[in-house]
Amino acid sequence: MKIEILVNVKSLDDLKIEFRKFALLYHPDRGGDIEKFKTLNNEYQYLIKNLSLYNEEQKNNENINNTANDMEQFADIINELIIFSDIEIEIINKFIWVKTDKGHKANETLKKLKFKFATQKKLWYWHNIKNYKSFGERDIDEIRAKYGSQKVKFNKVQKY
Repeated sequence: MKIEILVNVKSLDDLKIEFRKFALLYHPDRGGDIEKFKTLNNEYQYLIKNLSLYNEEQKNNENINNTANDMEQFADIINELIIFSDIEIEIINKFIWVKTDKGHKANETLKKLKFKFATQKKLWYWHNIKNYKSFGERDIDEIRAKYGSQKVKFNKVQKY
């Protein structure tokens, strides 16, 4: 489609501003040209669809980069924890959940790594999400069901 009216548009915000400006200028009820108004509407529909797809693709690329950064952080944290033989590590969404015995040496390490203890779930958890919203009353099985989970397995060196 050839764009004739909304030529200076580079974002959805620009599109909305330019559309309003030209809609006032070309609207038939305000003495404008009906053919230009139809052209404006067609361009708006075309651009809103394509800019939305472009913005969605940008968000997906950002999410991929964020996920890669999360995985690096997860690896660093998990490497700190695998020295303890009697803990369970599970990744659910962007959280690391850890099950360990109370009073265990691992608890001090977990505190150092900025894990928090979920009293109702009786599990430690870590995340780096800004504007985090609590899981609230949901139990861990509900959270697993919603987001899926992956247990971290590692080979233990056995001493003979």
